[in-house]
Amino acid sequence: MLPRPGSKAYEASMEAGIAVLEQIAISTDKSLGEMRQDLRDLRQDLNKSLAEMCQELREFRQDLKTMLGLGLAATATILAVMAHGFHWL
Repeated sequence: MLPRPGSKAYEASMEAGIAVLEQIAISTDKSLGEMRQDLRDLRQDLNKSLAEMCQELREFRQDLKTMLGLGLAATATILAVMAHGFHWL
């Protein structure tokens, strides 16, 4: 049963309830601050990883172009040697 409004017990229970709510607000604010910092750290890590992945992709593209060029050059050389051997040239 709740104490009657205006009584000392009512005021004491209200003060206790307000103190609990203030403590909840403080802990919630602290938790939100930690979450914001965690999100900032996560965003920085993701940006760093994305930059590294972009660099890896650039290197892969360059390597792919080089390998394709070498493959085409080797194929052309083999075809030229075969054509010469069969006296097509």
